Amino acid sequence: MKRHPRRSDEEWLNIIHECRTSGLSDKTWCEEHHIHPSKFYYHIRRLRSKACEITEREDTIPQKQEVVPVSFPEQEFCIPPAKTAVVEEIHPDTVITVRMNGIRLDISNRAARETIANTISALQGSC
Repeated sequence: MKRHPRRSDEEWLNIIHECRTSGLSDKTWCEEHHIHPSKFYYHIRRLRSKACEITEREDTIPQKQEVVPVSFPEQEFCIPPAKTAVVEEIHPDTVITVRMNGIRLDISNRAARETIANTISALQGSC
Protein backbone atom coordinates (compact mmCIF):
# COMPACT_ATOMS: atom_id res chain seq x y z
CA MET A 1 0.00 0.00 0.00
CA LYS A 2 1.40 3.37 -1.04
CA ARG A 3 1.61 6.09 1.64
CA HIS A 4 0.38 9.59 0.88
CA PRO A 5 2.98 12.34 1.14
CA ARG A 6 2.99 14.30 4.39
CA ARG A 7 0.71 17.34 4.20
CA SER A 8 1.47 20.71 5.77
CA ASP A 9 -0.84 22.44 8.24
CA GLU A 10 -1.91 24.82 5.47
CA GLU A 11 -2.83 21.88 3.22
CA TRP A 12 -4.88 20.32 6.04
CA LEU A 13 -6.63 23.63 6.67
CA ASN A 14 -7.54 23.81 2.99
CA ILE A 15 -8.75 20.19 2.99
CA ILE A 16 -10.89 20.78 6.10
CA HIS A 17 -12.31 24.02 4.70
CA GLU A 18 -13.11 22.35 1.36
CA CYS A 19 -14.90 19.51 3.18
CA ARG A 20 -16.86 21.77 5.53
CA THR A 21 -18.08 24.03 2.71
CA SER A 22 -18.91 21.20 0.29
CA GLY A 23 -22.42 20.55 1.63
CA LEU A 24 -21.55 16.88 2.15
CA SER A 25 -21.16 15.14 5.48
CA ASP A 26 -17.56 14.83 6.67
CA LYS A 27 -17.69 11.05 6.24
CA THR A 28 -19.04 11.18 2.66
CA TRP A 29 -16.57 13.87 1.63
CA CYS A 30 -13.64 11.94 3.13
CA GLU A 31 -14.69 8.75 1.36
CA GLU A 32 -14.93 10.58 -1.98
CA HIS A 33 -11.44 12.06 -1.46
CA HIS A 34 -9.86 8.85 -0.13
CA ILE A 35 -9.09 10.30 3.30
CA HIS A 36 -9.71 8.17 6.36
CA PRO A 37 -12.23 9.99 8.62
CA SER A 38 -10.16 9.30 11.75
CA LYS A 39 -7.16 11.00 10.13
CA PHE A 40 -9.38 13.92 9.09
CA TYR A 41 -10.69 14.40 12.65
CA TYR A 42 -7.20 13.94 14.10
CA HIS A 43 -5.98 16.91 12.05
CA ILE A 44 -8.97 19.01 13.08
CA ARG A 45 -8.16 18.36 16.77
CA ARG A 46 -4.46 18.96 16.20
CA LEU A 47 -5.01 22.25 14.37
CA ARG A 48 -7.58 23.43 16.91
CA SER A 49 -5.04 22.81 19.64
CA LYS A 50 -2.70 25.09 17.70
CA ALA A 51 -5.49 27.71 17.81
CA CYS A 52 -6.11 27.66 14.08
CA GLU A 53 -9.55 28.67 12.92
CA ILE A 54 -11.54 25.73 11.56
CA THR A 55 -14.61 26.41 9.43
CA GLU A 56 -17.76 25.15 11.13
CA ARG A 57 -20.33 23.19 9.16
CA GLU A 58 -22.63 25.48 7.17
CA ASP A 59 -26.11 24.05 7.74
CA THR A 60 -27.93 27.21 6.72
CA ILE A 61 -27.46 29.69 3.96
CA PRO A 62 -26.45 33.04 5.41
CA GLN A 63 -28.80 35.87 4.55
CA LYS A 64 -27.42 39.10 3.26
CA GLN A 65 -29.10 42.15 4.75
CA GLU A 66 -29.10 45.45 2.94
CA VAL A 67 -29.93 48.91 4.16
CA VAL A 68 -31.83 50.69 1.43
CA PRO A 69 -32.28 54.43 1.89
CA VAL A 70 -35.75 55.60 0.87
CA SER A 71 -36.70 59.26 0.75
CA PHE A 72 -39.93 60.94 -0.34
CA PRO A 73 -41.00 64.53 -0.67
CA GLU A 74 -43.38 65.14 2.25
CA GLN A 75 -46.14 66.72 0.09
CA GLU A 76 -46.59 63.60 -2.06
CA PHE A 77 -47.92 61.46 0.79
CA CYS A 78 -51.67 61.14 1.17
CA ILE A 79 -51.91 59.84 4.72
CA PRO A 80 -55.51 59.20 5.79
CA PRO A 81 -56.63 60.37 9.22
CA ALA A 82 -56.00 57.99 12.09
CA LYS A 83 -58.68 55.37 12.56
CA THR A 84 -59.58 53.31 15.59
CA ALA A 85 -56.85 50.95 16.71
CA VAL A 86 -56.90 47.56 15.03
CA VAL A 87 -54.73 44.68 16.19
CA GLU A 88 -52.68 43.56 13.21
CA GLU A 89 -50.42 40.57 12.97
CA ILE A 90 -46.92 41.49 11.80
CA HIS A 91 -44.86 38.84 10.05
CA PRO A 92 -41.53 38.11 11.83
CA ASP A 93 -39.52 39.03 8.69
CA THR A 94 -41.09 42.52 8.54
CA VAL A 95 -38.60 45.30 9.17
CA ILE A 96 -40.58 48.23 7.73
CA THR A 97 -44.33 48.82 7.65
CA VAL A 98 -45.76 51.61 5.46
CA ARG A 99 -49.43 52.59 5.64
CA MET A 100 -50.93 54.77 2.89
CA ASN A 101 -54.54 55.27 1.82
CA GLY A 102 -55.73 52.38 3.94
CA ILE A 103 -53.10 50.07 2.44
CA ARG A 104 -50.50 48.38 4.61
CA LEU A 105 -47.16 47.46 3.05
CA ASP A 106 -44.78 45.21 5.01
CA ILE A 107 -41.18 45.12 3.74
CA SER A 108 -38.77 42.36 4.74
CA ASN A 109 -34.97 42.13 4.60
CA ARG A 110 -35.29 39.82 1.62
CA ALA A 111 -37.21 42.32 -0.54
CA ALA A 112 -35.33 43.39 -3.67
CA ARG A 113 -34.54 47.08 -4.04
CA GLU A 114 -36.34 47.22 -7.41
CA THR A 115 -39.48 45.64 -5.94
CA ILE A 116 -39.55 48.18 -3.10
CA ALA A 117 -39.03 51.11 -5.48
CA ASN A 118 -41.71 49.92 -7.93
CA THR A 119 -44.23 49.29 -5.13
CA ILE A 120 -43.70 52.68 -3.52
CA SER A 121 -43.86 54.40 -6.92
CA ALA A 122 -47.19 52.69 -7.61
CA LEU A 123 -48.52 53.74 -4.19
CA GLN A 124 -47.46 57.35 -4.79
CA GLY A 125 -49.30 57.33 -8.09
CA SER A 126 -52.50 56.30 -6.32
CA CYS A 127 -52.56 59.41 -4.10
